[in-house]
Amino acid sequence: MTERRLCAAFYLPKGGDAPVERLADDAGITQLETVSWGPAGEPAVVGAWGGLDCEAFVLPLTYFDALVVTFREDEFRALRPGSENPATDPALSLTQAFRNACSRLDPAGAFITDHAWDDPLWYLAREEEPVLNGHLVALAHERLALLYLPAAEVGLVRSAGEINDRDTVAVDGGGLLLFRGSGTERWQRAS
Repeated sequence: MTERRLCAAFYLPKGGDAPVERLADDAGITQLETVSWGPAGEPAVVGAWGGLDCEAFVLPLTYFDALVVTFREDEFRALRPGSENPATDPALSLTQAFRNACSRLDPAGAFITDHAWDDPLWYLAREEEPVLNGHLVALAHERLALLYLPAAEVGLVRSAGEINDRDTVAVDGGGLLLFRGSGTERWQRAS
């Protein structure tokens, strides 16, 4: 079994005073325990999210505070065989958890990455600029495992042709979740 970690990131307004426990609860993480410290020495919580054991912490960035939810790569890969219908996908609980978290947290942008970066904090900091500048078309073009588009960005991403061949899930308030692909390939990376 691998200990490599993947993550979901939610880019939230800078300077919120909400403790990680409240943000994690808002994101739908259950069985919360504050038992660890994040990479920059900030409090972290462990719990369960979308059918996966997870750890969550707030990463302070230049323009946003990112709620980061990490989980084991092998547990994620076990969920991903995919099915033609998103409603019967083995990863449905993760999709629903991500959708519900986006609905409750209302981030400027959010995604799940299925690449175990050597330095995930660098990657999350790098993606802050496209979120800040409303360049979610660029993030959609990256074909992340799952990308949240706020309602204001859906039309722009659609007009750029980035939605055409991909499964989507509606989010309350007009937002949209955009998978990497469609059908049994919705979670799969291109070969």
